[in-house]
Amino acid sequence: MYKYNVQDRDLDPVRKLVQRAHRQMGAGNMLKLLKNLRSIADKGGGFIDVGTLCSGCDLIMHALLEMVQEWKEIWDISLEVRHLFACEVDPERQKFIINTWAPQSVFADITKMHDDRAYCVRAGANVPN
Repeated sequence: MYKYNVQDRDLDPVRKLVQRAHRQMGAGNMLKLLKNLRSIADKGGGFIDVGTLCSGCDLIMHALLEMVQEWKEIWDISLEVRHLFACEVDPERQKFIINTWAPQSVFADITKMHDDRAYCVRAGANVPN
């Protein structure tokens, strides 16, 4: 589950970027986005499944969660972000990803992702990928 928390969301630089991006999208693109999101809302909500490779600190999760929150506040659209996996070679970043974003799996070796099973740092074992 998402654990990252900003005390004052108005000071969050990622949130400000998301808000600016929405303002700069233009009416046509905004209407397309709204139509797709409304379709999801009409079905009672939905999921966005995320997996990242060469994840770094996986800050894309922060941006995505801010966008989802913005859509909820603006258009009352309920979406759940499910972080399925991350892949990062650096052990310190792996810990950060696990403690901050809590993906289902954290893989250490991107070159092994093509196999049926890969070593998951979080599970401490080979798991299906």
